[in-house]
Amino acid sequence: MTTSFTASRVLTETYLALEPAAPPGSEKITMVVGWAMFIGCVGVILGIIGSGVWLAIEKITSGSTRSATMMLVGCVAGAIILVSATAIFSAITGWSVV
Repeated sequence: MTTSFTASRVLTETYLALEPAAPPGSEKITMVVGWAMFIGCVGVILGIIGSGVWLAIEKITSGSTRSATMMLVGCVAGAIILVSATAIFSAITGWSVV
């Protein structure tokens, strides 16, 4: 019982001591991914603002096309996809994009 506990503790300590590091020459890839995430975040924010304005215009003019609601749902889905992609990228590579 103590042997497995000690072995588990040694493995855990060894794993925690290893910091994930990007390989040499990967600065450009990290920069491109960071810029893509920044552009995606700006696009999502602008989309939410635009769909909010469109929703207000649609409600003022009593339109019933529901296009503003679909735009808003699309922006929220885009935000979820953006955050998920960043989390998956960080989990797989161990690099921090932010």
